[in-house]
Amino acid sequence: MLRLWDGIATVKVQTVIALMCVVVFACSHRDGPFKQTEGRHFDHTNVASIGDGRTTEQEVIQWFGQPLKVRQLDGKTRQIDYLSIRQRESIEGFLFWKHKHVQTWDQRLTLVVTDNVVQKHDYVSKSD
Repeated sequence: MLRLWDGIATVKVQTVIALMCVVVFACSHRDGPFKQTEGRHFDHTNVASIGDGRTTEQEVIQWFGQPLKVRQLDGKTRQIDYLSIRQRESIEGFLFWKHKHVQTWDQRLTLVVTDNVVQKHDYVSKSD
């Protein structure tokens, strides 16, 4: 009797494992590569290196490349803007159902520079 029960329990466990495998393999998720849609990609890891009152404009350009926009605020003060907006398509699926989602990654870096020294900076990064 005990051997019969062990056999039934083993079949139940195997059935549960098989059903779990079907569910796992029926589900899928794939992220495509990010594609630049606006502005120019810049390395956000260097933002932490910016020191207000001590980082020079030349260092900023070395770290992030040429800015997207430079605006003169007054005689010696300018605003420098970097912008990167990238998107990628994600596809989620279960069996024959597919759902597409577009993920956007928006990065903005604004610096106020006087006499070639960063006085203030602001970095915003958001993703949906």
